[in-house]
Amino acid sequence: MHYETTVPTIRDRVVQTAAKIVLEPVFEADLEPSAYGYRPKRSAQDAIRKVHKLLCEGYTDVVDADLSKYLDTASYCPLVHESSSNRSGR
Repeated sequence: MHYETTVPTIRDRVVQTAAKIVLEPVFEADLEPSAYGYRPKRSAQDAIRKVHKLLCEGYTDVVDADLSKYLDTASYCPLVHESSSNRSGR
């Protein structure tokens, strides 16, 4: 069996970084300020701190949503569909 190397080349890194620089602000503009998942300069610990702060302020309502399959039906992102169709065709 032949396995390809998966170490990104410098060219790949440059292209990935350029795409991130262009796309990240576009997606960030649409996200709610209270969203923490997969966001730059935000972590799970930041989300926990925010929840703790709100609890200390007297908030008691909790909303929990599992959006793990949300992008499976997103028609606006061809890369997501291409990626998911490649996985299911294995």
